[in-house]
Amino acid sequence: MVSLQVISNRLITSYTHTTTLGQTSSFRYVVSTNSSVPSTNFSDTVSSIKLFVNNPSNGMAILNWNPVFSPINSPTASNWYRIFREYPLGTWTLIDSVPYGNEYYRDTITICNDSINYRVTNSNTSCASVSSVDGKTFSDVIPPYPPTIRSVTVDTSLNLGTIRWNPSRPNDTRGYIILKNIGGSWVPIDTVYGINNTSYVYSLSTAGNESECFGVAAFDSCYYGTPLTPNTSAMSNPHCSISAQQAYQACDKTITFNWNSYSGWSSGVLTYHILESINGSQPIRKGSTSGNSFTLNNVKADSTYCVVIQAISQNLSDSSLSNKICTNTIYPYISDTNYLQTVTVDDENKIDLKIFTTPSNTIKGYTIYKSADNGSTFNEIGFAPNRSSPILFSDRNVNTSVRNYAYKGIAKDSCNNVTNHETNTSQTILLEANINQSNYKATISWTPYSSWDGNIREYNIYRKTGNGTALLLATLPSTITTFEDDLSRFYNASNDGNFCYYVEAVENINSYLISEISLSNETCVSPKELIYIPNAFTPNSDGTNDYFLPIIGFADYTTYSLRIFNRLGQEVFTTTDINIGWDGFHDGETVTNEIFLYTVLIETAEGKPISKSGTVLVVR
Repeated sequence: MVSLQVISNRLITSYTHTTTLGQTSSFRYVVSTNSSVPSTNFSDTVSSIKLFVNNPSNGMAILNWNPVFSPINSPTASNWYRIFREYPLGTWTLIDSVPYGNEYYRDTITICNDSINYRVTNSNTSCASVSSVDGKTFSDVIPPYPPTIRSVTVDTSLNLGTIRWNPSRPNDTRGYIILKNIGGSWVPIDTVYGINNTSYVYSLSTAGNESECFGVAAFDSCYYGTPLTPNTSAMSNPHCSISAQQAYQACDKTITFNWNSYSGWSSGVLTYHILESINGSQPIRKGSTSGNSFTLNNVKADSTYCVVIQAISQNLSDSSLSNKICTNTIYPYISDTNYLQTVTVDDENKIDLKIFTTPSNTIKGYTIYKSADNGSTFNEIGFAPNRSSPILFSDRNVNTSVRNYAYKGIAKDSCNNVTNHETNTSQTILLEANINQSNYKATISWTPYSSWDGNIREYNIYRKTGNGTALLLATLPSTITTFEDDLSRFYNASNDGNFCYYVEAVENINSYLISEISLSNETCVSPKELIYIPNAFTPNSDGTNDYFLPIIGFADYTTYSLRIFNRLGQEVFTTTDINIGWDGFHDGETVTNEIFLYTVLIETAEGKPISKSGTVLVVR
């Protein structure tokens, strides 16, 4: 130890050691106090700080220096070293601090290629220590740290994939390379410049239909290698967006959503929120789940439901939105037009129904109800499917000659639910007919048809005789429901003595531009048969009473036969034609004046056989 100077003035508390070696070596100093008696009272040992800067050529600056005090844990030492860097020349910047006792520091170079100097200071309340200055020429060969992606989410306004990440370190980061997983390979798709530009919207995104996976790599402003390329980090931990799909069940009034799990957060997913918007309203949280599906129940018809799935990270620091899915809840359309077009009698045991509705009506069909007590009570009898226009139905469990029947239909939607859409009620026509045997007048009456949208325009009265041809007898206004038919003139004209009637109701053109008809049951009357057989005739060709011909009315002529026998029982004449009589000849010879036997066989209108026999006198 070399004594540098003795200071006799005890009020002086500083000393400057002038030496040219301060930059190259560390010097240790101690102060002692003296009086008239030599003293051994020494201060702690203080050393100048000699800084050594090493360049390992890996983009790092390694700083080492000696401690200020000896012993190192001197109570007067400062707790911290401050690290200063000179760049550019003449500009010193505090870049970091390390605790006292840790005389080591590693600085990451962010300057592409230049000289950098360093110094270290240590200060307390009494004094400050400043190290020597040392430096080297450094090159930045270290890429930035891989960025940390905060989330891959979907811009729900356009369903575009969006990436957000934290700024990369160090601060010389120049920009970021955006990568996308395409077909299992990571493909660069774009570059973002600026260390603090930490979000990106992918304009070619298909996030509305599928999950997309993205990664981000950072690069700085320094070029390195052959050929020169920017220092570029490894790709970040990739994140994949949420892709949601929906299944709308109109009949169940549900929308079920399914989605893939969000991937990328190191902490994992805490929960998924279901955000719902109806008809453009502000989204609300409809529910939460830790799974990958959710069902909205009792959704309203004719509404637009838009849903977004929001993933929340386990540490609550980040979130991610799925694509937005919108569903129009169009419940199967049910028309207000449900019109029982007509009910009409087809035969004694069959009634046909026609139901009119709009072509756009999506109903499954109509449940048919029948009343046999004029509409007091209705019972379900069947179902008319929506397969034709108009919709058809036949009721075969009827007896139209005994009573009339009322019908209505209730629509069943395509979900097989009974609706409140009901047709009008319509009732068939019941026709009755009677014959006055004394004057051969038939009286028919009927119940009015009900009910049509266009009301009844008229009734047409038809009669059918044995040949089966229907003849229009009369057209009557809707207020008349009886008609009388004089049959006396058919004495010789009827084929079978059976007269059948039915009524046809005709509708005015209604609001659906339809004019319908409805037929009643068919009912028949049979006048009592009349048979007149003369007891003599004069076949003398004078034009009067020349033929023996029975006169028969209101009977079945198809079973007619006339046979003539002489007294010996020999048949002299026979015919099955009611219009042919016996002319008094037998085998081409005239018969003499005598009495002959005859038999006449006919059948009533009801099919009952009638046989008449007697004698006839031939008078010449």
